[in-house]
Amino acid sequence: MILRILGLMERLYISVFRIRSLAKLNRAVLRAALRAHGYNNYASAKESGEEYLITDVLRRINPEVVFDVGANVGKYSEAILRSTNAEVHAFEPIPINLERLREIQNKSNGRLIVNQVGVGDVPGMLELAYNPDATAHASFLNNVNEIPYINNEAMIEVEVTTLDIYAKKHSLTAIDFIKIDTEGFEAEVLTGMSNILSSAPPKMVQIEFNTHQMLRGHSIYTLSQLLPDFKLFQMLPGRLDERNPIDPLSNVYQYSNFVFVRPDICDHVV
Repeated sequence: MILRILGLMERLYISVFRIRSLAKLNRAVLRAALRAHGYNNYASAKESGEEYLITDVLRRINPEVVFDVGANVGKYSEAILRSTNAEVHAFEPIPINLERLREIQNKSNGRLIVNQVGVGDVPGMLELAYNPDATAHASFLNNVNEIPYINNEAMIEVEVTTLDIYAKKHSLTAIDFIKIDTEGFEAEVLTGMSNILSSAPPKMVQIEFNTHQMLRGHSIYTLSQLLPDFKLFQMLPGRLDERNPIDPLSNVYQYSNFVFVRPDICDHVV
């Protein structure tokens, strides 16, 4: 009966909103529906689901070692330091962001390790495009300025490492949580941590998903192939919702945060 009513409502909606004069209203409803599904909730850490992940989920899994890849000015690292007892390794290549990160490091009682380096799939040097007034949008992508809200006019050559190399160098045999926010370079970061994934898989890996992935020809599905033994969840305010990586609604090229969870701990995080 409920399904029948929903079907009738859907047909009524379609018959009304296919009218050209209601196209703008239909688009507004679509935007609202996408936000309810977990997209474009970027106004705050609470709205994006990051606050819930840090203050609730991470507290439950009690991480000892965390990697913050693409730390920017350190807000995410700082939040993890407040909510857990973890040792946080922050990776951030832009010099102007290091001052704020060092301030947080100096108050962390040795729990924050700051690395002025980018992360990818091979070590070396790469050109990074950035805007000094919006460093969170910095990217290794050479076509990132095609995205309307990005204006990365400054360029800097930065050192790049891989997480596998870093973990081996620092004798880190177990990383509990990895957050990756690299503005379209997520696939390279995941590829560069293949040894970590095969030897001691993290409990969770968080990635940001956005229009950048469309420029790369990547999707949540293709990224999930790099994390084949994990379950996928989309982050929302106050909860994690499980998603199927091959579902088109899991592959919308709008801002969202996803977290890949090791199956053996799913019951502890949902």
